[in-house]
This record gives sequence, structure tokens and C-alpha cells, in this order.
Amino acid sequence: MNRREFAYATGLTGAFAAAGSGATVHSRPGRIPEAAGLLSEIIFLDDCVRLAMYDPGVGAGVKKALTSHPDFVHNGVLWPGGAAKSSEEVALAAGHACAEALRRHRHPDSAEARLYQDVAIMRDISEKAGCDPDKSAPVGDLLNVLHVRRRLGLHTLNPDDNIQGWLEGIVTWWTDQRDLRDALAVAYTAPDAAKIREFTAEFYNPGDALIRLARGFQVAEVAPADMYRPAVEHARAGSLYSRALAESMESLRKMER
Repeated sequence: MNRREFAYATGLTGAFAAAGSGATVHSRPGRIPEAAGLLSEIIFLDDCVRLAMYDPGVGAGVKKALTSHPDFVHNGVLWPGGAAKSSEEVALAAGHACAEALRRHRHPDSAEARLYQDVAIMRDISEKAGCDPDKSAPVGDLLNVLHVRRRLGLHTLNPDDNIQGWLEGIVTWWTDQRDLRDALAVAYTAPDAAKIREFTAEFYNPGDALIRLARGFQVAEVAPADMYRPAVEHARAGSLYSRALAESMESLRKMER
């Protein structure tokens, strides 16, 4: 079986599993992989790009790099450092700086805490989009289907010479992703109020002005330019997520492109 056949076989297996899952909701999340928190990191990086459009101190070249290469921003953790010359390198360097700002402000930082932080932001986005996150929905099935689409694309990757090791790594990743999707579905559709307070009260406040600017921009509600500066100032006393956003803007303003 080659890589393409493997990807399609596991993808179809996942599709059948998703179709038969019925989005079963348990009383509490099961095993929570260390990968928990990636959703909030990606959303945070996108929020940084949105806010950069408001900031007059961020150079036009940096803004263009951010909007032209969003995948590079998301993969900023891979940036090895050094002078960023190309537009892609600027996007990587920017993503790295912003991700580091979030890392410094992410408290608590356990896998369970990151899971509930993911859920708190997902529910805020749902409400902003006009959805009611408290209504039961087949969230688990949706996440499973999206995962199948991602896995079908894995055959385009070029593994190293150790194909067996690559396949074993894919299986491990598959298991972790399955457990993470299940945990997210449970925590999203039936959140533990005490856990939400414990893990997200200090980290994420949907009412923070800087977060509201980012959420509005996300759904094409562009606020007046004069609202940006007061929002940044307010972030100093806001949630950890807001403080990380403000710190990220400082980093982007220092970049030259």
C-alpha cells in the first residue's frame, strides 16, 4: 500500500466512523491530548492579522505579507529566526512573534485548560455569527468530517526515508486527533461551568474591546479607526488574551517590510 492508498483507506474508514458516531455526548471529556489549544492559537493569530489592519504603526509591507500568506502566519512556530527578507518570511516571523506572545500569556496551560480555552473562544465566535452555542448540535460529526478531508490530503506530503516511521506517526496523530475531536465536542455542547470559570475567566473575556474589534472584523463589521487606540489601552487591564493581542501589535509595529 503506497502513501496515497493509505491516506484514502484511512480517510474512508474515518468517514464511516463519523457517519455512525451519532455525535454521542458524554458527561465529560475523555482523554485530552497535548495538542489541545491549537484552535485558540490559530484563532489568535487570525485576530492579530485582523487587528494589524487597524494599527497605523504596522507597515504596509507587513500588512500585505500577513494577508497574502495566512498559512505562513499559522506556521510561525517553524520560523528559525534571522532576517526576514521575503514576504513569506515576514509572515512566518510575524506568526512566530504573535504565537510567543500568546504562549507567555496562556494561564493556566494544562491540556484540559487549553481545551476549555478553545471551547470558550469557539462559543464566542458562534454567538457573534448569530448561532446559539447552547443548542444541541452534531459538533462531533462535523469535526470528524473536517478531519477526514484533512487526512485525505496527507498523501501529498513527502515523508523522510523511513516510510514505516512516517505511517506510525500518522496513526499516532490520527488517534490523538480523534480523542481531541471527541473532547472538544463534549466540552462545547455540554460545558462544565466550573471548568469554564477555572480555566477561562482570566484568560478570555468576550467583552474586551480589543477582542470585540477582532470579532467584528471577522464578520465584516469594520469599526471606526478611532476605536482602535482606546481598545489597545484598555487591553492592559483586560484578559490575558487581550494583553497578548496588544503585545503582538507592539511586535508587528517593530517589523520592517
